Amino acid sequence: MTMYGFITVSIIIIMFIVLMREWVRAHVAFISAVIILLLIGVISPLEALSGFLNQSVITVGALFVIISAIQKTSVIPFLTSKFTKTTNNGSSNNLKLMAIVSGMSGFLNNIPLVLLFSPIIRKWAIANKFHPSKYLIPVSYAAILGGMCTLIGTSTNLLVHSMLVQNGYEGFTMFELALVGIPSTTLVILYMSLYGYKVLPEIPYEEIAYPHNPTKKLTVSKRELIIYFSFFIMLLCVSMQWVSMANGALVTCLAFLLLKVVTIKEAFRSIPWSLLAIIGSALGIAVALEKSGAAHAITNTFILPLSAFGPFPLLVAIYIVASVITEVITNNAAAALVFPIALYTTVQLGFNVEPYAVAIAIAASASFLTPFGYQTNLIVYEAGKYRFIDFVRAGLPVKIIVMCTTLYLIPIFWPLM
Repeated sequence: MTMYGFITVSIIIIMFIVLMREWVRAHVAFISAVIILLLIGVISPLEALSGFLNQSVITVGALFVIISAIQKTSVIPFLTSKFTKTTNNGSSNNLKLMAIVSGMSGFLNNIPLVLLFSPIIRKWAIANKFHPSKYLIPVSYAAILGGMCTLIGTSTNLLVHSMLVQNGYEGFTMFELALVGIPSTTLVILYMSLYGYKVLPEIPYEEIAYPHNPTKKLTVSKRELIIYFSFFIMLLCVSMQWVSMANGALVTCLAFLLLKVVTIKEAFRSIPWSLLAIIGSALGIAVALEKSGAAHAITNTFILPLSAFGPFPLLVAIYIVASVITEVITNNAAAALVFPIALYTTVQLGFNVEPYAVAIAIAASASFLTPFGYQTNLIVYEAGKYRFIDFVRAGLPVKIIVMCTTLYLIPIFWPLM
């Protein structure tokens, strides 16, 4: 590892210590890390700013504008009233919520899904004197897990699939990853429902008098019809891969502004700028990890030595490296970094590439330990007012469950040699 590589890793470690100790707000820590990397010379000014101009930042900003418009419609109190039919049992409530969200996430993009459900669940929880913090992290985890189960469930699956096809392999079928995704999702839902929700914090919330009417009817105005129709068309086009998530969100957001569904002032206020600052900074840190050689050095240190012991130890190493990297530099970046090395190693050793691609796809999505590795975690991190350590406590067992399930099932369904 180069000197810049050591510096980059050291800065990231210090940043995580600062976050865990909660010495400063999360967005301040991330921006400070990028500025230090810039001043030291690890990244250039353009590379430092590239994350803030990335389509992920623009997409999330546009989605918040869209969801803010939906939140003002009658569908929110209607859906909230439907949740009031749940029990006062935290285990049962978590089971139902996670099952619903994970099922939908297999076919709908999980970012707008979590953006839509977060305010609904928050209002439902407060109306029933529950702590929203007991339910928002499980909802994010359910969206991540559900997305693992289908080819279109998450962009990570599509990315790994595309890299396989580009290198002459068949790639994944629509439901192939469900062989690992469904068992992992089922086990995590059971864990979170029976025990996991107990370790989640009871963060104080502001008392708000939300309507509590289980028989509330859904009344739809012309304006609301435009909002629902536009949102449905966006989800359909994105799910069918007719347009990218970024283009779909931007076009829908622009349509809302032109049709005066939302004003420019309302749109500006609905965007969580601190959240976008974290995403943009995280992408800048990812550039630093790759440019400094730290990411490849870490990968080579763990992966290449274990390849001499056979296909399964190599599978374990690839999964662990991708799983660790994704907690720092987002899911797609982790997959993009680890896949080329895994491909080169398996081809040289004569191993079957596909099981290692499955491991990368699942591991890169399995971001449960930090609020920064996956965008749905960031969304609930802000909405639930969580601390960094809350994700560590809730996510470590989930991370272990998914890893053990995946590494057990992959050799059964995909031969390693």
